[in-house]
Amino acid sequence: VDVREILESAQQLSTADYISAVRLRETARREFLQAFGEIDLILAPTVPVPAPLRSETDPSTGSNANQIRPRLTQNTRIFNLLGLPAISVPCGFTEERLPVGLQISGRWWSEKTLLQVGHAYEQATSWHTMWPDRPEEGRS
Repeated sequence: VDVREILESAQQLSTADYISAVRLRETARREFLQAFGEIDLILAPTVPVPAPLRSETDPSTGSNANQIRPRLTQNTRIFNLLGLPAISVPCGFTEERLPVGLQISGRWWSEKTLLQVGHAYEQATSWHTMWPDRPEEGRS
């Protein structure tokens, strides 16, 4: 992600946009707080799409990186925004032998629980011991 791009786009935001975003974040925070009153963890794919080729996420190649890159953080972004802890553990491979991650997220200050659950998952499976195939020549 180009930091300069992010900073330049942020300059385009009005005060009203900023206040609206803060309110939206607070609404999401309340909803997650309520949800974590009933559940301990949220399990989801770390990334909702298979890993793209590096060239597909490089804006300098003229590719559709601006459409792909936001999808890569779609499932992790909200936890970052709200300051909620999350970890990702290996949980398999796609048909193309690309790695798939399982995101485990919890309430605020639940890092110890997340690490224990992640460790227990890895002890019960062998995904963390497997490696994806090396990309073919020209497929990086």
